[in-house]
Amino acid sequence: MNQTATRTENRTHWPVHDATTAPEAAKPALEAVRQRYGAIPNIFGVMAGSPALLNGYLALTEAYEGGELTPAQRDVILIAASMVNGCGYCVAAHSTMSSLPEEELKALRAGEPLSDPALEALCRVTRAAVERQGWVDDALRSELDAAGLPASAAGEILVGVALKTMSNYMNHQAGTPLDSFLAAWAWEPRAE
Repeated sequence: MNQTATRTENRTHWPVHDATTAPEAAKPALEAVRQRYGAIPNIFGVMAGSPALLNGYLALTEAYEGGELTPAQRDVILIAASMVNGCGYCVAAHSTMSSLPEEELKALRAGEPLSDPALEALCRVTRAAVERQGWVDDALRSELDAAGLPASAAGEILVGVALKTMSNYMNHQAGTPLDSFLAAWAWEPRAE
């Protein structure tokens, strides 16, 4: 049996909370999510079972969005990390909400090189950071400078990887159901 099948079978299927079933400590955060997105996507409903996880994820998201990278650059990091981690939910979610040009998004999801040098450098360094548990060599990291990215890019990659480690690992354990509005960009990791 391949590792992807084993991972799928071992999911525990955590409950998807709403404003009535969530722990009290999670309700203000769920309300903020509802105001931002117009609904409560399943990922946040599942996270609500652990107010520390939900609140931590939202706080780190706010910090990440306040960095120097553009929304498209941040999207590359989040999608690339989620792909390496094999998280179909997050790949679909970030693809649906992506500010990347569609041709770049399709190339990223297919594992093909990106035409924009800055986006490609971010993708390569992010993948390496996840695959190598943060051990990215100087030669690869120098691609960020060569692509004209700000000095903060390496640190912002780590914040994006931290975000996706939280949500990807939770989705693996929880079996978070894909929201219907994400179905057009559904993604499954390749079998190993």
